[in-house]
Amino acid sequence: MAERTLQEVFGGNAAQTSTTITLDKGDLGITDPSATADKILAALAIKALANLDRTYFDADLSQTVFVEKGFDQFLPRGQNNDNYVVRQININLAKLDADAVLSPEDY
Repeated sequence: MAERTLQEVFGGNAAQTSTTITLDKGDLGITDPSATADKILAALAIKALANLDRTYFDADLSQTVFVEKGFDQFLPRGQNNDNYVVRQININLAKLDADAVLSPEDY
């Protein structure tokens, strides 16, 4: 099984050049024309959760990233201690244990 492509993970309109990455908001489920950074980051994590699961990681040694659901919890916030649900998405980066440096170039 080959490493997942940009289109397989982030949608059919995903593209890259030597200096830019282009992702279509519609492929990520974003309809807001002026989406916040939080919303875009959440959309990327949710899309990766759906398309980079442990199955691909286990089946192919060239796959170095897998995403899995964490544990949902409630967190009281604000003056009224309103309950917010916190949904965890864990992004796991795997490489041979050669050094302790964390770099995106390794994955």
